[in-house]
Amino acid sequence: MKQLIILSGKGGTGKTTVAGAFVELTSQSLKSDEFLSFADCDVEVPNIHLIFEEGNTIIKEDYYGSKRAVIQQNICTKCGACEKNCRFGAIKNNVVNAFICDGCMLCQAICPAISSHGQAIKMVDEVCGEYYVSQINQNKFASGSLKIGKVSSGKLVSQLKEVLQDNSSESTITIIDGPPGIGCPVISSITGCNLALIVTEPGISALNDLKRLKQTADIFSIPTAVCINKADILPELSEEIKQFCSDNNIPFMGEIPYDPTVVKAINHAKPITKYPDSPAANAIIKIYEKTIELLHTV
Repeated sequence: MKQLIILSGKGGTGKTTVAGAFVELTSQSLKSDEFLSFADCDVEVPNIHLIFEEGNTIIKEDYYGSKRAVIQQNICTKCGACEKNCRFGAIKNNVVNAFICDGCMLCQAICPAISSHGQAIKMVDEVCGEYYVSQINQNKFASGSLKIGKVSSGKLVSQLKEVLQDNSSESTITIIDGPPGIGCPVISSITGCNLALIVTEPGISALNDLKRLKQTADIFSIPTAVCINKADILPELSEEIKQFCSDNNIPFMGEIPYDPTVVKAINHAKPITKYPDSPAANAIIKIYEKTIELLHTV
């Protein structure tokens, strides 16, 4: 099974628009005995599910990404050591604020109150989000969402990728809508992928983001390719990006023009490829064909 991940150096470059189109095009091209699996690994702001039918949920589980402190009042001696030493200010009047507690375990380490029932402060697993796998026609889809302010998004990404793989071993190809940037969730997302398509846009910051993302992929020996969204807005910077790709032997898949139809597709929660007269859709189709061809050679 080949795995393709679609990434961007920052949010808003059109990554999910491209990923959604790729999922739709792949679904249309597969034979009756072939299957697709796809995932939204942007667990802080998942949204690719908005442009596809809901499907039937196969698995839905809570995600335990961290621990938080709980004070057992029947054991606590109210010495105040935990409140005095908590650097996050999460403890007031011998009560832990779950929204502020960072789970660092310092309070448990210094707590002197111990009885036959245990220590006054214990660490408990905390639900930080959820992940699920659903079946849409013959295809499998996985996604997850991290609760506001919670941590370990990279661990959640690894968990949802693992559960998708366990439930889609018959899939021919997996397409992943990755998170933006170069942080932990990106590293978890690209692990095990055969190719990363980086969606960028003509801009100085976007070019710098592209360079950092390329360096990140290189560390994990993940081959990369590049396409430019809204390429005709600043043609001179698009040329600079293409030159960077040429100088660094990065396969360049093509350019997507600025197209108001994309906004229309987003507002109607549809893949852009549902609009055959769209210049952006036609450009993405060509990029898709080149990318899939490259995917099968790496």
